[in-house]
Amino acid sequence: MNEDDEQHQAAFGEHTGLSDQCRFMINDIKSNSINVDKLLLNRLIGSVELSDLAWKLLGRYIANNTHLKTISLRLCNISNEQMALLFSELVESRSLHHVDLGMNEFGIDGLRNMIPLLHNSQLKELYFSSNNNFDTECIEVLLSALHERPVEKLHFLKCNITVISALETYYLPNLQRLTLNDNKIGRDGCRILSSVLQKEDTSLKYLYLDNTGIDNDGAEILATSLKHNTTLHSLELIDNDIEERGKGAFLKILLDASSIENMYNSNHTLTSLLFAFYSVRPRDETGRQIELAIHMNKLHQSSRAAAGRAKVINYQLNSQRRKELCHLQGVEYTSIGNLFADIESFLFPNILALIGIEHGRSEFYTALIPMVPGLDMSYIDRRALIDNAIAKNSKDIADLEAEYARRKLALTKKRDELHKRRACIESEADIQRKDEGEQKLTSFVGKKRRIRI
Repeated sequence: MNEDDEQHQAAFGEHTGLSDQCRFMINDIKSNSINVDKLLLNRLIGSVELSDLAWKLLGRYIANNTHLKTISLRLCNISNEQMALLFSELVESRSLHHVDLGMNEFGIDGLRNMIPLLHNSQLKELYFSSNNNFDTECIEVLLSALHERPVEKLHFLKCNITVISALETYYLPNLQRLTLNDNKIGRDGCRILSSVLQKEDTSLKYLYLDNTGIDNDGAEILATSLKHNTTLHSLELIDNDIEERGKGAFLKILLDASSIENMYNSNHTLTSLLFAFYSVRPRDETGRQIELAIHMNKLHQSSRAAAGRAKVINYQLNSQRRKELCHLQGVEYTSIGNLFADIESFLFPNILALIGIEHGRSEFYTALIPMVPGLDMSYIDRRALIDNAIAKNSKDIADLEAEYARRKLALTKKRDELHKRRACIESEADIQRKDEGEQKLTSFVGKKRRIRI
């Protein structure tokens, strides 16, 4: 046995108390097995405290492996000293994409040992959680090392972080997902995140801020940053001190009732916004309207223009909904004349057609007619409303014909199948009758022969 084998046996042999599962996994990583791309070590799957030699060898094995993409060392009680042993050997790793170091004991000194790896690797995701020794200084050191690196996902859960100014200082061009749950970043943190979200080259798509000490002012800051943002799809603000005013700020960003233009240019990118784990309460009208706006964004993810058009039709061209939305947003409910003042008169036939098709000849429809003196209503009825109604009816007829053809085909197939089943049953019955007849004939012939004898 050579020295390397002796060291491996001393660190990961049966006498160490490691589970068979852990030892087999480490053996595969050491041998660079093509079938293993994940290393999962924690106390829940039978790992025990690794020796200093084990941490050092583990770092060496990972660095030499060309297939390993993910390492999860959660709940391994890793100290600053063990971080030094592990990452002193891990500098040259090129295959790693995901590293999970949640629920360990190291602090800033241990984290600094990761810096060479962060500079040299192509890491995509880092996960830290429930570490009492991980704090604001740690996130500053980490983000400075990731400056202009390809990292896409960062998770800091319950890490005693209170200041996140490093997010604004250091450029992370590919960051798409950021989790800061259970860190008290408060209003100042919202200002930093607002600055990040308003950058033209931001790539942030998912932002999780549960239980982060955000109040109504912080919510308003975040909402304002989304006015022109076209990247953020999901935002979680569960377990924060956000009340009606804070939610109202997000409603205005999603459905701005102040004008048709503002409604059309509202945020159409956000497709998930959560303030609580439970669904919206019956009396929470602001929350209900936010859910409707989010649903509309989901329906029209492929086209911002389609989303804007749908919102204008459903809200600005519906007097009752528009009145409710103005009330929730504290916007003065202006007259119809003021609402359409900047619209060219030749567009009114189309506007009337939209209102008529979507909402019927409502009060809004009848009030809009006398706005333009000399407007040829016969032209509107015949050209706009009737043509649109014909087009809609034609589409409905085509849809019904297609549905009829589909159902007819399905019923025809079912009928043919039933005919086949009946034919099979009849065939089986014929065979059975034939067999019974032959048996009776054989029995009769046998009896006749016995009588002759």
